Amino acid sequence: MESEQHRINADRTAMIEDLLEAFKRLSADSLQREERVEKLTLKFTPESGLSVEGAIDSISVKGFAYLDVHLGERFTRASHFPRSILIRLGLLD
Repeated sequence: MESEQHRINADRTAMIEDLLEAFKRLSADSLQREERVEKLTLKFTPESGLSVEGAIDSISVKGFAYLDVHLGERFTRASHFPRSILIRLGLLD
């Protein structure tokens, strides 16, 4: 059980780091952006931050710190996270 919790924590940490990188790139442009890819909608405004709608749980980023990221509890595996979409949108390498 402990190793499962360790894996979940590691996966969630990686997801949060990806979200912070995406937020950083979007903030550098300071432009409002809304993208629909598959069933997901990514929204960014400099005032409200980043949100992703349509995933298995809520995702939002309001700032540049780890604590500024809200990642819903249902994200427990890397496969739950829409990383490939962030890559396709040029927000991750």
